[in-house]
Amino acid sequence: MDSTASAPDPGVPPHDALRGSGTHQNRGTLRNRGTLRKRGTLRRRLALGSAALVTIIAGLSVHTLATGAGGDIAGDALYAVLVYLVVAVIAPRVHPARIGLVALILCAAVELFQLTGVPLSIASSFPPAALLLGSTFSPIDLLSYAAGIAVITALDATARTAQWHSRSR
Repeated sequence: MDSTASAPDPGVPPHDALRGSGTHQNRGTLRNRGTLRKRGTLRRRLALGSAALVTIIAGLSVHTLATGAGGDIAGDALYAVLVYLVVAVIAPRVHPARIGLVALILCAAVELFQLTGVPLSIASSFPPAALLLGSTFSPIDLLSYAAGIAVITALDATARTAQWHSRSR
């Protein structure tokens, strides 16, 4: 038996020389996990983006068709849901509670910005801006935002938990 036959090839890294150790399988599994994670993130972003489009349509419908306090509350809640979905599209792997907190802070900031009068002056010169910035401060809007974000956060957390459980089976 030739003694050089059992020596590893010097051009091959030592971990590749150990073909029977499962090293290739482990590296492939890690690559597959990365690919699956990217696919899962892409799927989540597509689902969130689709939900955002549906929310925009619903919000514009409420804005156009609903009147009174009920329409205002529903519109504000849908606005907050949209903010949540946009934040979630930007950071799809962040925990829903954190996404909800960021969305609530953004909604509150926009509402508090209305105290300055700047959104009202912008909306008077460009009326569609009122859909994004509002026009006048209302504390009830803050409650509507909180309610909308609470609902979408709970739905998102439930969906993510169900998705995680279906993958682990």
